[in-house]
Amino acid sequence: DEHGDWLQYLQKYKGYDFITALQELATAAGVETSPHNKERYESYVRKADILEAAQEYFIYELHDKQPGTHPVLEYLLGRGYELDEMFDMELGAYTDRKALEKLLHDKGYTQKEITESGLLGQGFGEDYQLTLLWRDAAGRAIGIVGRPILKDEDIKARGLHKYNYSAGLQKDAGMIGFSSSRGSENIVILEGVLDALYLNHKGFKSVAIGGTSLSAAQLQALKDSGTKELSLALDMDKAGQDATERMLKSMAGSGMRAYVVSLPAGYKDADELVRSEGREAFQDALNKAEGWPKWLARRIVSKQDIKTDRGKDTALEE
Repeated sequence: DEHGDWLQYLQKYKGYDFITALQELATAAGVETSPHNKERYESYVRKADILEAAQEYFIYELHDKQPGTHPVLEYLLGRGYELDEMFDMELGAYTDRKALEKLLHDKGYTQKEITESGLLGQGFGEDYQLTLLWRDAAGRAIGIVGRPILKDEDIKARGLHKYNYSAGLQKDAGMIGFSSSRGSENIVILEGVLDALYLNHKGFKSVAIGGTSLSAAQLQALKDSGTKELSLALDMDKAGQDATERMLKSMAGSGMRAYVVSLPAGYKDADELVRSEGREAFQDALNKAEGWPKWLARRIVSKQDIKTDRGKDTALEE
């Protein structure tokens, strides 16, 4: 029933002190250490623990309620999520900031630690009540993500973002769904964070980047975990397809095979397709995914008028 990371393992199992354990791992990784590493590490872990404790509370708040008694629960049920799906996706409800602060104080965290965790950032618990954790490549919590429980048109009318990220969260240090997907040779890349959690629940090894760019750090984390094949299933709108083109170019030289997933007409994202047509429909789209050279060449040609010599030359040059 033990848990933890390699540093804790070496200290518990081999009896090393912190510095000895750190030095052994640093030597194996070819990384230089400094006297400040211990302080930074402990601060990093402490913040992760606060975020985990908060999300555990948010999950309890969501799943302790009966249908019809909680706005976040009603929002998720209205979107078609089942209770077991919400639980497996580790979704939470943040609706009472004072209750959260009291809980964390009772667990021994200082007000400074609570504030610096980002849990009290603008809008959290008010405009952004649906929560989930953003984790680093090792699965440790590094920030909180909030979403309004409103329709997309209402979010836009109120000038809100679709997702709110806690202060200090470096998204490219991790990915949503990576903890469930790491180790898989084939991984699906998505935009939406809820989409990735939902597809993982349905058995598809998926990660979300929370936007339209895939960083070098995220690519390296995928490669280091043993990923050999990436299926890009970004939204079918213009922003998603433009992002697919950028990602394919950024992946050059990564050593991972890339495929592009095109969804059937009328569907914007994978989540929508699975809900409407079932997981078999998305599996079919994955099976029919195009290799990146074919997809990219077709897209380049589509942007030019190849009936003209100039358009043909421009396409060929690109």
